Amino acid sequence: MHKAPDLDRGELAALAALARNRAPGDDCASGHDIRQQLRDEGFTKLAAVLALQSLVARGLVERRRVDGADGFFHTGYRFTRAGLALIRSSDPCTCLVSSRSRHAS
Repeated sequence: MHKAPDLDRGELAALAALARNRAPGDDCASGHDIRQQLRDEGFTKLAAVLALQSLVARGLVERRRVDGADGFFHTGYRFTRAGLALIRSSDPCTCLVSSRSRHAS
């Protein structure tokens, strides 16, 4: 068993927001939706962006381009295998993931 990374409050909140906002089928959440949820929880826009960038750099989340049916695209985020393993572990951050979001996939 590997040691879980030390995550700050913003990173934990971003992981939880990603878990709550994943779209059925592709497990990808809109970057806008994640940032908006973090702002609703009291984080600044900059803090939300930095948290997502940090999670990508740590290899817990990946950023991807999502093409819409209207011809436009947006940035989406989804868990990597390491990110999924972390949120499914007995780590303290799992308390941020509601049972609804864990069973939504």
